[in-house]
Amino acid sequence: MPLSSPLLDLPKRSLLFSEAAAALRRGLERGVWRHHLPSERRLAELLHVSRPTVRRALAIVAAEGLVALDGRRRLLTGERPVRRSLRGRRILIVTHQPSTEWPMATYQGIAEMQTYLARHGFECEIVACAGRRLSVELPRLAERIHRHGVSCALLVTVPRAVQEWFAQQPLPTLVVGSNHAAVALPSFDVDYFSVSRHAVGVLARQGHRRIALLQPATDYAGDLATEAGFLAATSPARPDGPAGFLARHKGDPRSIEQQIGALLRSAHPPTALIVSRPTHCLTALVYLLRNGIAVPEQMSLISRDQDPLLRQVIPAVAYYAFDNDAETRRMARLILNLVDHQRLPMVANRILPQFVAGGSIGPPPKPVA
Repeated sequence: MPLSSPLLDLPKRSLLFSEAAAALRRGLERGVWRHHLPSERRLAELLHVSRPTVRRALAIVAAEGLVALDGRRRLLTGERPVRRSLRGRRILIVTHQPSTEWPMATYQGIAEMQTYLARHGFECEIVACAGRRLSVELPRLAERIHRHGVSCALLVTVPRAVQEWFAQQPLPTLVVGSNHAAVALPSFDVDYFSVSRHAVGVLARQGHRRIALLQPATDYAGDLATEAGFLAATSPARPDGPAGFLARHKGDPRSIEQQIGALLRSAHPPTALIVSRPTHCLTALVYLLRNGIAVPEQMSLISRDQDPLLRQVIPAVAYYAFDNDAETRRMARLILNLVDHQRLPMVANRILPQFVAGGSIGPPPKPVA
């Protein structure tokens, strides 16, 4: 007798336990087994996977109520499996701006994720939802989701109101970025709180006592987490810590220059800048150099985010980086899990990037006698 059954679809090699569970569901739906499932060893032979993989797959179908444990046997409960083949194979990516306006790092990350998901038979559709006219934008999103048979949604740096709307929908959703504390959605993002706190520590060890955080005035959760980490590290409650200054701008070069100028003209100007967004960091660097402020001799500079351009300037800007390929695969696995199980644990999946030192950090300038 052949080891595999013609009535069983063999699982794919990615997310193997999840695919094995899907193969078991299809077998149950087709009536491959009558009253109980075969042993773990036999199922491993039929599905061409290991016994530990079968064990995890059995736990999934048991949690769905399709089988029940009776001693060493797993009895069929008679429940009908969800016909996942009827679900769409489209993933909706919702952003706050068109893809033509994305930073290069975001564009590359989303493109790599789309390629990975395409190999698993999924098509991605990108929709911009700025949150300015929610009474118009959200009904359009609802219609698109219904019309296209969307499997799940990915929210990429969208406003709080858009996150809250998706949290109320039955559609499985993952926030690619930080979600707001009151929004019950799983998320996948950089640990911006730890990044900004670490950046303050790096500069403090160089001797800086006055540090500024320069970032857009947004309500995006990642930016709010950045501010929270910065304020925690520069809190007046820490008498030995540096003083911190927040400078929020409108996102355009003129506003960035105005904020830096105001910082430099203050009674106690900072000697170091932490800047969110690589393009804003480059704007800050050009402004400083154009105004005769040497980096790092007179002003140290750290970018919160990574971008290849930061290594192409002199001095090379210090920044925080992570393995794009590894994190893209990790995020794609979360998405496939979300599609397969229709939900994920309500946890924040956080990336802890590595600090990449450049030539933009040094001790503060000595006081003029």
